[in-house]
Amino acid sequence: MVRVGVDIGSDTLKAVLFHADGSWQRFPIRRVHARPLSRAKELFEELLSSLSEEEVVLGITGSGGAAVARALGIEVTDEPVALTAAVNRFLPEVRTLVEMGRECQKLLLFERDERTGRLVLSDIDLGDRCAAGGGAFLEHMAARLNFGNIEAFAQTALQVEKPASLSGRCSVFTESDIVHLYQKGTPRERIAAGIHQAICRNFCNRVARSREILPEVAFIGGVSQNPAMVRFLREELGVERLLVPEYACELGALGAALCASHPVNLRDAISLLDDHIVRPVTYASAGALRLERSLILQPPAQDGFQQEIPLAALGVDIGSVSTKAALVAERDGKLVVLASYYRRTDGDPLSAVRDTLAQIHSQIQQKGYRIGRIVAATTGSGRYLTGDFIGADLIRNEITAQASGTRAFLPDVDTILEIGGQDSKYIRLDGDAVVDYEMNKACAAGCGAFLEKQAAKLGIPIQEFGERALRAKNPPHMDWTCT
Repeated sequence: MVRVGVDIGSDTLKAVLFHADGSWQRFPIRRVHARPLSRAKELFEELLSSLSEEEVVLGITGSGGAAVARALGIEVTDEPVALTAAVNRFLPEVRTLVEMGRECQKLLLFERDERTGRLVLSDIDLGDRCAAGGGAFLEHMAARLNFGNIEAFAQTALQVEKPASLSGRCSVFTESDIVHLYQKGTPRERIAAGIHQAICRNFCNRVARSREILPEVAFIGGVSQNPAMVRFLREELGVERLLVPEYACELGALGAALCASHPVNLRDAISLLDDHIVRPVTYASAGALRLERSLILQPPAQDGFQQEIPLAALGVDIGSVSTKAALVAERDGKLVVLASYYRRTDGDPLSAVRDTLAQIHSQIQQKGYRIGRIVAATTGSGRYLTGDFIGADLIRNEITAQASGTRAFLPDVDTILEIGGQDSKYIRLDGDAVVDYEMNKACAAGCGAFLEKQAAKLGIPIQEFGERALRAKNPPHMDWTCT
């Protein structure tokens, strides 16, 4: 009877099959997309159509494997147990095993049992709930810094000799550091390398800590396919060689197959999974989101403004995620918006400013305005770099700028709540004076960048994310303390 090992992680399903003669084969890695039962069913259907027998000996491991094992009525193999079995069979020279997946990090240390000659676990650290060093964060930052794909991101980082210095203790703290660096004009190549280095340094400080790292050291998991991570992890661990096996992504599945002890009929397994897939999911509800008491204002029409404008003011707000600009002038004692533009910063603030100003200029030309003089001010996390670049008359912090803008266009408002791509603020006004304020300091949990990351993970365009959330009748209650 053939043996099948399945490793279901937070993002992918890996599977291998051992034939009776001891040879084995791997199956294409499947993206889970939050549907482990469906992906497992697809695998079993493929096995049923390709094998001459319906029964297999099945082993399941991984963070997402428990749901499938529960549906089939079998036990799940603990990941350390599966990995130990695979290391004994395929990597007997290894004493240190590092695993980095999409949202996890692990360190396993082995020693030789003198009585049996087999490798046994001498120490282990499974990390914690923090995903600061996971592959999901690397993918997010590759997109955030406008690299075409994760491969280009990794290759760029690999070539850099002096990475930018970043905090690796938390992914959102790291993003805050990145904002400050590229708003100062730090090349994104150095930032890319700094991100990889920070993740590896964080692994050494948070997971490996003071443990002795003995050779041979093997690096497995999806992140091991990133050559920049291989380089910086080797440097941070201080080892001469870091082994990345050919089956680095399938080692858990190989171990599950070796540990497998449950005969399973594939046809019955498919039927059981079908039954569980259609069952309603039960969870604690947070209650539906409602907008009944929200007022969403639309910008007023600006028709009839004179063509000759003696003085106008340009405001440029360059943030971590987006760049905004507005050109305003006074009419009948009130400020009127002549032109405005909004775009993503894409990790290149000066290019974003050039394009934004070109768009403002184009709008002014199309409307036929002739402006005698323009004064300019900058705000946002990139205000100093931008202010110097455009020769701004004023440079102001975001709290002052947001308070001034609110008083000019919404004079009755006394409280401002702002949530941006990387930060959030509370501002209290008394007339024209700011009497109280608070901002989120370093942690960006719950800001726009996190929403974008989750929208991408769920395969939903960010433009539709909010609308879909409002349509949900029974959203689950979720832990909100950290992204």
